[in-house]
Amino acid sequence: MIIHPVILIPKLVVIIVLVFVLVWLHSILTPAQWLLALIASILFLGVFFLFMLWLLARLASKPGSRLARGFVVAETSKASEGYVAADPSKKSLVGKRGVTLCMMRPAGKVLIDGARIDAVTDGEFIPKDCEVEVTHVEGNRVVVKPMER
Repeated sequence: MIIHPVILIPKLVVIIVLVFVLVWLHSILTPAQWLLALIASILFLGVFFLFMLWLLARLASKPGSRLARGFVVAETSKASEGYVAADPSKKSLVGKRGVTLCMMRPAGKVLIDGARIDAVTDGEFIPKDCEVEVTHVEGNRVVVKPMER
């Protein structure tokens, strides 16, 4: 179950509006009145957060309910449907050598075994047509370094 990030936006909006109102009230109210407004705001935020906790608990306990369908992503991403996080064949590129097809600053294209591959460096710039070696692969990120001359 994944809770959609839109559910977090109302909390932030309420807090920001409340802070602006309190700053504005501080300039027009007496200290006693402002303290009362501050206490009321803290109580309001407490009730608001308790309501949000109740709502999240309800969504987690009944993911198939009508209320939860509006907030929860029910679909799953399966590998059999073509969803993959990283290409496992890229691990075999470690140690292979290739040639940069463009200036790598620090990202660019590399030609390895006749295949154009998106690659990055560890921060250094590598000129075009420079021989490189794949040092490691992190998910879909292929990291190369220039060969010693």
